[in-house]
Amino acid sequence: LPDAFGRFAEEQNAETQTVESRLANIMIECLRNGDRKSGQEYLVLLAVLADEQSMLSKLRELSKDKSLPSRGVILAHRLGMKDAQVTGEVLEYVKNSSEAETEVFVPSIEGLADAEHLLFLVSLSKHAQGSLRKSIQLAVSTIKAGEAVPYLIDLLDSDDSLVRLRSLMSLSRCVGPRQKAGKVVTFSRENDAEAVQLWK
Repeated sequence: LPDAFGRFAEEQNAETQTVESRLANIMIECLRNGDRKSGQEYLVLLAVLADEQSMLSKLRELSKDKSLPSRGVILAHRLGMKDAQVTGEVLEYVKNSSEAETEVFVPSIEGLADAEHLLFLVSLSKHAQGSLRKSIQLAVSTIKAGEAVPYLIDLLDSDDSLVRLRSLMSLSRCVGPRQKAGKVVTFSRENDAEAVQLWK
């Protein structure tokens, strides 16, 4: 009886690997054809079936192909997995791609809002445009770490009131709230001018 269960488990494992291989091939074909949306959907399905290490290994190999039209999808997924080896590739991709091509990174950015990824986010923001740049600013504005203070102060010049508000909140938590005449200066999304000036 144990041998029968063992054979059954092996057959199930072989069948799963076959499904993974098929999904990977379909995903690659979609990305080669520039079908970013379908490629992303197959990538999500594949991520559910495959173990993280084997998935990461496959994605690293795939993202080496710089001629792949939807390479950004793979890089974005690796970024979302917090692959430490992907940051240089993402920087290069963002530098050399259009705003529309880089929007694929937006969902991955929020998960990087920590001191560990601060320098990467700051470097990336220098080359990012549109919604990716705003997403990076929002992520940096929530980092509550001493090393973020200079960048948080820079974000106080943002046109976006939410970025300014989050930056003020993070600064207040890192350094302490600003005071004027012995009273803490309060701020809101609609009324932040006095607090912003005190930080500058």
